[in-house]
Amino acid sequence: MKIIVFIIILFSQFCDKKNEQPGNEINAVVTFVVGDVKISDKKITLGTKLKLDETITVAAKSICDIQVLGLETLISIRLKENSEFTLKLNKNNDKNSLNPILKLGVALVKVNKLKQNESLELFSPVNVAGVRGTSFEVMVAKNSSTTSVLEGVVAQKRRVLELESIPSDIIEKIPALKLLKTNLDKESILNSGDISKSKTDNSALLKQSGLLDLVNSINEDIAQKKDVLNILKTAESKSIKIDLKKIETLNDASFEVTKLSSSDLGLKLKEAEEILLLEKDKQKDESMLNKEISNSIALKKDIILKRLEVVMGRKSEELKLKNGNSIRGIVLQEDGKYIVLTADGKFEYNESEVEGVSF
Repeated sequence: MKIIVFIIILFSQFCDKKNEQPGNEINAVVTFVVGDVKISDKKITLGTKLKLDETITVAAKSICDIQVLGLETLISIRLKENSEFTLKLNKNNDKNSLNPILKLGVALVKVNKLKQNESLELFSPVNVAGVRGTSFEVMVAKNSSTTSVLEGVVAQKRRVLELESIPSDIIEKIPALKLLKTNLDKESILNSGDISKSKTDNSALLKQSGLLDLVNSINEDIAQKKDVLNILKTAESKSIKIDLKKIETLNDASFEVTKLSSSDLGLKLKEAEEILLLEKDKQKDESMLNKEISNSIALKKDIILKRLEVVMGRKSEELKLKNGNSIRGIVLQEDGKYIVLTADGKFEYNESEVEGVSF
């Protein structure tokens, strides 16, 4: 009997370790990076892993591609300059919902068909873009966002951060807030070629519907740890002048949807094609993963060099060395050194090693 129990324990431990293997963890790997890109002030390189709840920042004249690992659905995201992005996951029973947050900047998302029990919703400060298997781009500026659908369908809804800090049981007891949440939860569908721009920031939206004072007062009560009864008293006094009909039309005032020009759509689609999307069988272990990333870069050197020209805002040049060799890329001069950015990475040379530079 003791032997049987021992075998069961060993088997259980084996299963636990199997589930903890890197291939089963949900994280992301950097598949392309140029410039100043960091995770918690630590500069990243090709192959760096981004864990759940970690934030990646992309500085000016920089770019970074990541691919999410551990899901059945293939998802890659390009983060452009001046972006701040956090990888988030919501696990509910056997369903994995990837809920990354783009606080600022631009994210170009490339997704194959979503698998069963998996979903993707990209959160910005003012909207949520729910994916139905597509490629799309979200641009976040101060208090505004723009969503462009390149292929497929995106389900969009408004996000009001000020409302998220109020517990759902309190919202249910306040008619104006309950109606607001019901309207915010309504999705609008964006199709290929659609571009949606938020019309107003959250404060203006709440003020327009007469809810700003109510929401701010309730959040102040919550911050002061007042009980539910006092919070509801505050809500009653602040709700007297609120027009519920204005709340019902809130979504109509949230977004303006137009069409991308054919040239803009074409350029964005072409850029989406550049983003690496590794199949599951190429993600089995770290060695294979890094090899596939390197092979992909080697096959796309000309395309990557053109992307570097766009990111850096300058043409590529050929740096000629005194030893007879040469290297083509974006050539920069800093502190008495020549720096060359290429598809293979960054290379540095002393001035004494350089013969000259030519186009």
